[in-house]
Amino acid sequence: MRSLTLFGAPFATAATPIDVDLAGGDFLYTLNTGSDSISAFTVGSDGSLSAIAGAAGLPAALVGLAAA
Repeated sequence: MRSLTLFGAPFATAATPIDVDLAGGDFLYTLNTGSDSISAFTVGSDGSLSAIAGAAGLPAALVGLAAA
């Protein structure tokens, strides 16, 4: 099992993130209800995050995130 420890400056997501999922330890996703979008990051071997393309235009009623 891998774990993440926050360090350094915060990472930017879209408006109002309400849920986070660490998929397989390699990708981190946030569900952003303020912009009906998902922000996505790769997780480096040292725990660093790098922003990658997410998704936009999601239904406004979403309340949770599950990633495999």
